[in-house]
Amino acid sequence: MARFVSYARPFILQNRGIIDTAPLQIYYSAIVFAPKESIIRRTFEQPIPWISRLPKVPPAWSLELQKLEGHSGSVFAVTFSPDGQLLASASLDKTVRLWNPATGEQLQQLEGHSDLVRAVAFSPDGGQLLASASDDKTIRLWNPATGEQVQQLEGHSGRVNAVTFSPDGQLLASGSWDETVRLWNSATGEQVMLLDGHRNVVTAVAFSPDGQLLASGSWDTTVRLWNLTTGEQVKQLAAHSDWVNDFAFSPDSQLLASASVEKTVRLWNLATGEQVLQLEGHSGSATAVAFSPDGQLLASASWDKTVRLWNPATGEQLQQLEGNIAVLRLHFTTDSQCLETDKGILRLNSDSATGRSLATGDIFLNGDWITLNGRNLLWLPYDYRGKCSAHRGNLLVIGQSSGQVHFIEFSPQSVIV
Repeated sequence: MARFVSYARPFILQNRGIIDTAPLQIYYSAIVFAPKESIIRRTFEQPIPWISRLPKVPPAWSLELQKLEGHSGSVFAVTFSPDGQLLASASLDKTVRLWNPATGEQLQQLEGHSDLVRAVAFSPDGGQLLASASDDKTIRLWNPATGEQVQQLEGHSGRVNAVTFSPDGQLLASGSWDETVRLWNSATGEQVMLLDGHRNVVTAVAFSPDGQLLASGSWDTTVRLWNLTTGEQVKQLAAHSDWVNDFAFSPDSQLLASASVEKTVRLWNLATGEQVLQLEGHSGSATAVAFSPDGQLLASASWDKTVRLWNPATGEQLQQLEGNIAVLRLHFTTDSQCLETDKGILRLNSDSATGRSLATGDIFLNGDWITLNGRNLLWLPYDYRGKCSAHRGNLLVIGQSSGQVHFIEFSPQSVIV
């Protein structure tokens, strides 16, 4: 009995907050995240039908025993390969790690950077290449199948913030603290172009769907458009009063939407460089934007913890979803029926007044809860709340400040609502 009580003490201390507010979570969250060898877990653990894969947990409460497989420093980014067969994570520990999302097994540890890794991107050809951007001022290209470094791209004089492949995978673009954008041949590692014009840190880069233009956003509050044949700056989109967090091309490459710290989203005509619409409504920094595949809808996310749906032709706000956490990345599914975000899926359902209504669907990481259709499902203890996250199907991946990467897979059809 004394041993049982000694194990019960840390169990209660970790979960006392949720025991007060949602007592039934003691049978779910408290057991799921209890150490494997805890007497409490072994005594009370029962299968949870709506969780098909549990996160890895330490064997015991002892701090010395809580080191799990994973990074030794904070995780800054997690991203899936195009086919969903791999997950890459980037970390303060200067490494990139590759994981099997189906099992949660670490497959490769990619070492070579001499400073923290900020961003990773898979090539669009099924992920035959992986690019990593680092504070060591380099970009490295890796073969995900072997873990071999195939190229080291040098030229930037400041840390590299952003990296992306062209639609055909032949070019790689990078943006840096040195205020430049550089284009690289992904096959040879040769620098193809140096695009100089920004007057502050370059935060984001993206190719147009037709592969004719490259856009770059910066703390200088502008988005600049570059001709990929000549390297010439063809347009400077300047109207924001604060730096640009994200932007997206329309599917026909005729429009660009930009999201800014100033809380607005702006729409630009790429032929003229003129602002055609200013979308206002967010009360916090706008973090992400995306067009639907048919170009009929525009979605925006913000630190105000809302996602808003707009008509890009008129600027009318169609819908608004409020949550408990900010969405930082989003894109539409190919059928335009859902928004896939870094926190989960948002479904777009028919509505008689607007033609669409925005509602959470399936599994969603909503603050310190994982929810299903807006209903609290599983509470996350403080140590399991993420610094970054990614979502695919019913699999939620959470990268943590501790360096651990947790995989939690759900079976929503098994949940009794």
